[in-house]
Amino acid sequence: MNALGYCPQCNKTLSLTDSFTCSCGYLIEVDQELHLCPFCKKQDFYKQKDFNPLIGRIIFIIAAILSLFTYGLSFIVFYIIDFFLYKKIPFLVLCYYCGSHFRDVLRIHEIKEFDHYKADMIKYNQDV
Repeated sequence: MNALGYCPQCNKTLSLTDSFTCSCGYLIEVDQELHLCPFCKKQDFYKQKDFNPLIGRIIFIIAAILSLFTYGLSFIVFYIIDFFLYKKIPFLVLCYYCGSHFRDVLRIHEIKEFDHYKADMIKYNQDV
């Protein structure tokens, strides 16, 4: 599993695959099944497609500009492209608390997609 997050002690950006000791001395244990976040020690995660949203916006803008010349047919073509990209791109797991990213998680099928209510409850320190 690949993990990208911040060290809780020194706030240094870390990218790791196994157990890791930060330069500040903080030990980070990475669990492939992701029971706890190795960075913030919380257990609330969600999954989303591992796709850069900026690329999605650029694709939409290109389709919108081309629609002026194609009478909207470019939207259908780009919809088909988007559909195949969605099916092909794997999921990424994120921590609700610290926003750390995790790839190649073993139990990814058990993790639910983003929940706005849960995120708001965590953000405003309410009981979930």
